[in-house]
Amino acid sequence: MALLDEFTAALSSMPKCGENDLLKKIQEAQDEMNNKISEALNDINGKIDDAIGEIEAGIAAAQDALNGALSSIKIPRDMRTDFQLLLAKALNPLSQASGDFQKSLDEFREYYKDAVDDIDEIIGKISSFLNDPIGSLESLCDSIPNVKEGPDGKPALKNEESTQPSADAEPVIVEKTQPEVVTQRENIYFGTAEPAPTLYPETAPPKTPAPTGSGSVTLAHLTTGNRIPYTVQKQSDIYGLSVAQITDNLERLADEVMSPIKDAFPDLVITHGFRSEHVELKSGSYVPRRNKGSSDHYRGCACDFTFTNVKSKDELIARANQIRSIVPEFRQFILEYPGRYQNNQYLLHIAYDIADNKNQVLTMVSKGNTITNEFV
Repeated sequence: MALLDEFTAALSSMPKCGENDLLKKIQEAQDEMNNKISEALNDINGKIDDAIGEIEAGIAAAQDALNGALSSIKIPRDMRTDFQLLLAKALNPLSQASGDFQKSLDEFREYYKDAVDDIDEIIGKISSFLNDPIGSLESLCDSIPNVKEGPDGKPALKNEESTQPSADAEPVIVEKTQPEVVTQRENIYFGTAEPAPTLYPETAPPKTPAPTGSGSVTLAHLTTGNRIPYTVQKQSDIYGLSVAQITDNLERLADEVMSPIKDAFPDLVITHGFRSEHVELKSGSYVPRRNKGSSDHYRGCACDFTFTNVKSKDELIARANQIRSIVPEFRQFILEYPGRYQNNQYLLHIAYDIADNKNQVLTMVSKGNTITNEFV
């Protein structure tokens, strides 16, 4: 091309004597060549564009197929992941202000409430984290039960225990003969009466005073002497505590916490003291516990209670605040409502642990609303 251009330019610079046929033919040949080159380049560019279009169309089709495949795959839910998402929303001011956190909290409660023993206790850990992020973070995830969505879409503990008692299960139920057997036990929230259980794992321990307390509340009151009776027969696998250690915790709870409350308010009614992580009471019989989770009740460190003479919400809150003065040290003190206060529909929960008394105060309602640091 360069040589042809030079030759054409040289001929063009020659003096013209009329028409120069040679120059004209050379120019026509050059024009023809340029046209062919241009057509070839256009053809190549067109093919490249077509190829790129085909590649892009193939990528888009593959992406659509992948998205379709992913949308058909349902990833099972699990409580620990959902709990971490709740913590993230709890720390997000925008999520709090928009109501997104509260909506997620309500959904969490509704979805998992039948899979664990005490959903309120798990939700209370969110408030514990917000009040003491550093102190509670290390054991936070380990304390959340390993609950996963099952094939039926319902949450259940992973590797759920068999409903058939194992060889090392707690002793077969024997009939209780103590005269203090109650004839009815009240529903702690709604006041309805149910037949009291008449079968117990073993006889109640002797009602001897706690080591240094007044003795108004004893070990018996926190085990078989309340509306939901259990006895300490096996060690705690969850917390690594022996029977003797659990019993010591219960005696301290009776001595340092519940006896002073009973002395101040004789109308105290204990609904829940020790709770076994190995068995649960169902329709008057003890069966292997299905959903263990975690609970201060398993350690012998917690008690649930009400009062018979409290007639108003204001009186209840006043008593709860008095208890904070009577018992200056506790791990956690919760006032629970089933949505609102009406006709003594409430429950007080107090936990005591000499190694972890951080005086946490919470008000909780069944719809997931939690108020920290005060009773309301």
